[in-house]
Amino acid sequence: MAELDHRAGQVLDAIDDLNVRENTLVIWMSENGPEEIFPHNGTAGPWRGTYFTALEGSLRAPFLVRWPGKIEAGAVHNEIMHVTDLYPTLAHIAGAKIPTDRIIDGLNQFDFLSGKAKRSPREGFPVYNGDILQAYKWRNWKLHFRTQETMRSNIERPGMPRLYNLLTDPKGGVRPYRKGR
Repeated sequence: MAELDHRAGQVLDAIDDLNVRENTLVIWMSENGPEEIFPHNGTAGPWRGTYFTALEGSLRAPFLVRWPGKIEAGAVHNEIMHVTDLYPTLAHIAGAKIPTDRIIDGLNQFDFLSGKAKRSPREGFPVYNGDILQAYKWRNWKLHFRTQETMRSNIERPGMPRLYNLLTDPKGGVRPYRKGR
């Protein structure tokens, strides 16, 4: 982590030294949660899971943006963005047109990132592992159709889908949601 922090600082310093800070959009992100296999294993903080699972620890990943004058410095959000949103967002920023002859999964997040919109236009997304639909996340809820504790464990189908409120159960699987809870 110290090496990653050091190298990120070097990249940002180089952008500053070139005097292109105000005209450079920097995105620092990860596509999935922590590694599971020792000794490289990590933690997803309060969430359970590692990559290659449908658990929150796999899905919640860092996404940092710097674009002085366009995106507020120091802003922190808990809205949903998906990696597929980068394509239409960056196309919008560059003034490029999105193809209309096919479905594009991503949503343009520029208004949200720039503070013009208070919320992300994305409310949810399906969670696949390979070609298996394991869960669907909608706002602070997740419905699991399949369960998998670790990337090396079998994918199982519970007797019925499991619904979790991620605000009251951030580990998303400690206890199923039941009416009256």
